[in-house]
Amino acid sequence: MSRYGKSVLTIICLFLVTQAPYASSQSALPEIELQCNPSSILIDVHPGATGTGMTFCTLTNNSVHLLEVDISVESGNLVAAAPGSVTVQGGTSVDFEVSIRAEIGQPYGVQPVKIVADVSTVNGVASPTEEKSEMSVLAQIRQYSRLEISANQPLLDINSGETKQLTYTVTNTGNWMDRFSFAVSGFSQDILEEIGFVIVLDRVYQEIDAGTSGVFTVTITAPYKGDTTADEMIWEKNQEDLYELIVQLEVTATSDYSIRTEGVPNRESAITVMTVTDPTTESIFESSSTLIYVGAGSISVILLAILVIVLINRKSSNDARKPRAKLPKQSVSSVIVNEELAPPITEPEDEFDFL
Repeated sequence: MSRYGKSVLTIICLFLVTQAPYASSQSALPEIELQCNPSSILIDVHPGATGTGMTFCTLTNNSVHLLEVDISVESGNLVAAAPGSVTVQGGTSVDFEVSIRAEIGQPYGVQPVKIVADVSTVNGVASPTEEKSEMSVLAQIRQYSRLEISANQPLLDINSGETKQLTYTVTNTGNWMDRFSFAVSGFSQDILEEIGFVIVLDRVYQEIDAGTSGVFTVTITAPYKGDTTADEMIWEKNQEDLYELIVQLEVTATSDYSIRTEGVPNRESAITVMTVTDPTTESIFESSSTLIYVGAGSISVILLAILVIVLINRKSSNDARKPRAKLPKQSVSSVIVNEELAPPITEPEDEFDFL
C-alpha cells in the first residue's frame, strides 16, 4: 500500500473511532505528555568523577491508540544518551532515562537541555498529525576546588639580622574562580617566632581565576644566635667557624569554596628550608650568646694574680728611680778598712717591700 493510501486509511479509522461513544476521557487523536524530573541535572566534573548526570522522564499516552514515539535530546556541547524511541499503549505511560555527560574539568556553568517526544506512528501507521511533547531541563556543571602551591625559593641562605622576601605561587586548578587564604602553618610559626624570627605576610587572601596563578609574599628577618631561646634549636659551626642554624618555614594555601560548599577544607602546603648564619664575633663574657659561667673561686684566683703582678711592677719601678750614693776616690785598702769600720748603711724600706 502506498504512503497516500496509508494516510487515507488512518484518517478513516480515526473518523470511525471518533463516532463511537466513549466512557473514558481518552482522546481519539494522538495525544502525549512528557514530564522529566529533576529539572536541574547536577554534574560533577572534578578529577575522579563520572562527569554524568541524569533525569528520569515519563511519557504518557492520553489517546486510545498504540503510539510509537521518537525521543530526541538537544544538549549543545554536552553528550546526551536516551532511547531512540518508545512504544506506548493507549491510556498508559512509559518511563525512560536521559543521561547528560560533560568533560572532566569542564568550566562551571548552566546549559539548557531540551528533550523532545515526537509521535511517529499510530496503530502502526504513520501519524497523520505532528503530535509531540517536549520539556526543557538545565544541566548544571558543578564547581569544584583544586589548587597547587610551590615555593619559588625552596632553599634560602640568610644572615642573622638580615631581612629577605620569600614568594610562593598558588595556582587555581579548579574549574571556576576561587578565593584562597594564605598563612604560615601554626606549628611552624610558633617555633620560628620563639627562636626570634620576625614574619610578615603581604596579604592573606587572593581571588584567582581558574587556570591562573597568584603570588603571595612572606617577609622574614633572621635572629642572632643569642636571641634563640628554644632548647631544641642547635647552632653548629660551619667551615668558616661561624654558627649556623637550619630551620623550615611551612606555608599553606586553602580554598575558600571548599570550606563554604564542599565541607572539607582543600589545603596544600609548601616548605622552604632556611640556613641562618650568625656572622658576629662573641666575647667570653657575652651574655646574649655563648655565656661562660666562671665560679667565685676562679674569679678570686684571677684577681689575686692581677694584684701580685701590679705590686711587682710597682716595686721594680721604685727600685729603678732610687738614687745611688757617690763615694770619693780612694785606695782599695782604705775602702776595705772604711767598710769594716763604718756602720752598715740601711736603705729606707719601701712601703711594699714585704716580699
